[in-house]
Amino acid sequence: MSTLAKVAVGIVALAAVIGLTVGLDLFGLWYRGATAPIRGKSDAEVEIESAPSRIQRYEEFFALCQSVQTKEDQILALEANTSMNDQQKATAITAQHAARAQLVNEYNAKSAQAYTSARFKDAGLPPSIDRTPFTGTNLTNCKG
Repeated sequence: MSTLAKVAVGIVALAAVIGLTVGLDLFGLWYRGATAPIRGKSDAEVEIESAPSRIQRYEEFFALCQSVQTKEDQILALEANTSMNDQQKATAITAQHAARAQLVNEYNAKSAQAYTSARFKDAGLPPSIDRTPFTGTNLTNCKG
């Protein structure tokens, strides 16, 4: 075999190796893209169902519900307070109402997340907390 033929065979072999490498890389990229939704759902489910995630999400609902109850208790205590001047009292009560509303919204938002958080909520907790302003008669019940 002549030197020129050997060079030609070498060039063809090199081109074949480069072509095969590029082809395999392109196939790998296509495969990763084609299977990404399946792997993403699977990975998400593994994360959501992991023990730490389940416990954290379960306890989070109790903590939020109890925080709403705490704000309601603080509102009642402020309303019963006779040592504060009226302006301070009104300001403090308004702040507690706003904080309660924020907690209620957070609880309800997490309750609506059926795929992630809500499936770990204790059946004894309310499905959602009433968003109407707290009046003292509509106490939140967090039986669990």
